Amino acid sequence: MWYNATRTRHTFHSELCNKGGQVRKYGLLVCLILAVTAFSAAARQGSFLDSLTFITVPSQVDAIQRVVAGDIDMHGYQVTGGTVALLDQNNIPYNKAFSGYRGLLFNPADYSSDGRFNPLADQVICQAVQKLVDRDLWAAEYLVGNALPMYSPILPTDAVYPAIIVEATKTKIAFAFDEALALQMINDRMLALGAVKNGAGNWTMVNAVSGATYVIEVVGTIRVSDERWQMGDYFCDQLEKAGFTTRRIYGGGGDLYNYWGLSIPSDLTWNFYTEGWGSSGISLTSASTWAQMYTDITGGGFPYDDMTPAWCDATFGEGFYEAAQDIYVGNYDSAEARLELFRLCESLAREFPTHIWSWNNASAYMIPEGISVIHDLAAGTFIHNFVTHSLRYVDADGAPILGGHMVVSNQEFLVNAINPIDGSNWTYDFMFMRPTQDFPINSHPHTGIPIPHMVESAAIQVLTGKPVIIDSTTVDDGWCTLEFVDSIAVPGDAWSDWDAANQVFIPASVVYPGGVTDAASKVTITYPAWLLDGSVVWHDGSPLSLADLVCGMIVGFPFDQAKPESAIYDQYRVSDYETGMSTFRGLRIVQVEPQLIVEIYDSAISLYAETIAQGQAGILWPQSQAQSYTPSWHQLAVGYYTEAAGLGAFGSAKATDLGVDWISYIDGPQLQILLGNLGTATFENFLPYAPTLGQYVTTAEIVDRYQNLSEFAAKYGHLWIGTGPMILSQVDTLAGITVLENNPDYFYPAGHYLGRGFDVVGIPAVVASGPDTVDIGTEAVFNVAITLDGEAYPVGNIKNVIYLLIDAQGQIAYDGAGTIVGDGAARVTLTAAQTATLTAGANRLEVVVVVKTVVLPGQTSVSFTTL
Repeated sequence: MWYNATRTRHTFHSELCNKGGQVRKYGLLVCLILAVTAFSAAARQGSFLDSLTFITVPSQVDAIQRVVAGDIDMHGYQVTGGTVALLDQNNIPYNKAFSGYRGLLFNPADYSSDGRFNPLADQVICQAVQKLVDRDLWAAEYLVGNALPMYSPILPTDAVYPAIIVEATKTKIAFAFDEALALQMINDRMLALGAVKNGAGNWTMVNAVSGATYVIEVVGTIRVSDERWQMGDYFCDQLEKAGFTTRRIYGGGGDLYNYWGLSIPSDLTWNFYTEGWGSSGISLTSASTWAQMYTDITGGGFPYDDMTPAWCDATFGEGFYEAAQDIYVGNYDSAEARLELFRLCESLAREFPTHIWSWNNASAYMIPEGISVIHDLAAGTFIHNFVTHSLRYVDADGAPILGGHMVVSNQEFLVNAINPIDGSNWTYDFMFMRPTQDFPINSHPHTGIPIPHMVESAAIQVLTGKPVIIDSTTVDDGWCTLEFVDSIAVPGDAWSDWDAANQVFIPASVVYPGGVTDAASKVTITYPAWLLDGSVVWHDGSPLSLADLVCGMIVGFPFDQAKPESAIYDQYRVSDYETGMSTFRGLRIVQVEPQLIVEIYDSAISLYAETIAQGQAGILWPQSQAQSYTPSWHQLAVGYYTEAAGLGAFGSAKATDLGVDWISYIDGPQLQILLGNLGTATFENFLPYAPTLGQYVTTAEIVDRYQNLSEFAAKYGHLWIGTGPMILSQVDTLAGITVLENNPDYFYPAGHYLGRGFDVVGIPAVVASGPDTVDIGTEAVFNVAITLDGEAYPVGNIKNVIYLLIDAQGQIAYDGAGTIVGDGAARVTLTAAQTATLTAGANRLEVVVVVKTVVLPGQTSVSFTTL
């Protein structure tokens, strides 16, 4: 595949860099003298920094040592587990984020094509191994307490968690560590399947194809760059206790992806992978969680592309796929109906768990002295969209310093192909891609509330009775409004589908000849007048145009790739299309001048008006829904040529099926093919989707676009462009180095998002206290103290208090709401009638406090004995 080919290597210069009087040698890195200039918002567009260089340092310990030695400025990825202590020992400041979680992903194929059995695709064994692992031990020992044990993809820190805490706790109880029971379950199941232990105590079976007896082998692909190494070894050790023979394949993310990520499930070259996930920001709704982790809906690549509706129904039970899809698109009529969908997914996934969810990192993100950046409570430092708007050197007083060349390490880079349609979705790669991009609406780094970035306003209409709310801060800002109406009519000229054969949109009057009868929401997006007047330009100097936005809708929805008539048809994008079309009813361009106004109609909703606006604003935008990239139409064109000719594919699964390279815009043979196609497109004045885009592009603009992209490629050596505050200027894929430089033509000035309160994080500290013993049949009162930095949390910022009582049998006895009694104070009362149903023994009261200022709830527990 693409990454096994010879890669293009660009030249880096070795110079001395003087920062703060300290001379540093960076080898291949580009370094210049730090410009120490007083900050002025009017003095500079784009980012504070002149350049931002990312280098690969796989070891967290090595990265910290290099920061201490002055070799690099900071480590940009999370610091986890016991390594956090090194930050304290070296007096390196840091912020915490629940920014990543880990697990064990199972191969879904029950048998290999040559007849070998996969025990981790058997329902009973999947349930048993959940109890075979001690998550508390993992969090306490491997992570040294810097993690929360995890039993489901809905994290304890997710906004929806308090509302489904009962169902989530059932999962926690069902998967509680019980080694003896787990081993017995596995033994009984293997015997029932006809397996026999050999003289060495290892399970054997008769091959279903060859008839020969073989030893069952479990192959683990184990990441070695963090605590997943220990987790993978632990799991293999436990499996060996159960009688399985294991084989362990160790490596980095990119190496292992080559082994498992591009395999065919039924080849059974692997049985489990030590997976890790990151976040690009706080999600208010967790709408994509079940769809992403257990279905093919979001186009997550292998093995998720194989998790079709039929597979989900057979594996989890009927209704799972539909529920995950309904959550994802917002197809529900009430807030309680939405929560029931979450509960259904939680309970069905518990019956056939295809992952072992392990822990949610409480990761440290270093912010060394002399550096400042906005911190996201979910994404950490370098994955969210505010990074390059805020990353800067600061003086002793904390004032921004304009300019400078910052060097940041990351655990890995350039793991998968980089292309603007369906390329790498690795968190590591997002670190250098996100600074090059722009999106219409971002999210608050602490609350997750959407914030307008490239839109002026959004007017939301939903049917009366629909469970949609709007945050008070949004009302105060005034950019988004919410109105309830009795009916929503979809105009007949709205674009409702795509005709790939003729390359034109199909109007609603044709798609719905009887009219749309189920539209539940209408979003009117008004874009700023400056968006399309030449003020916003691509990195090659081409002005952002309406053609870019329309092209983004064609390929991003995705419309074109999901149609067999398309020259770039990809069967793995069909589920994305079908999911979108299940609720999408049309988009209409109301006007272009003096500013663009667009209406989007849908039969579904979201819980928040702002998230409805955020989701719909991304439809008419140069944005790939697969991985949230931002392609221009002329950048897309050169890849379109390549895939249409069968010389590569935007998506990895299609590339694997065809035996061609996964298209990369930055390196390797694919880049050379793309550059050749750029010449062809220039010669032919090629315009993709000409019957539609031709309405918005002149011949002169086509010529200018390709000329601009050609000059950009000649200067920078690649074809990756965006409209963001930084430009990808240099790439060394062999060394794992990328260099970004400031975009002087960026629309917003440096520091655009400073001074908005993003530096204040109000996560509550919660402590519960009460009686050590409670007489059965008597009332018990527990006090809850809620503080922030030692001060009582303002009562006006406390949303609600939830409790859960776990009885002496380890089961949920009661759940309910506590009483907020004042600043920093709440109370949970167990009535005499409730305690009368308890038996003698140890009980645990779990308390969750939800506040308004941050999405992360405060949590605590207190134990007591009933007599």
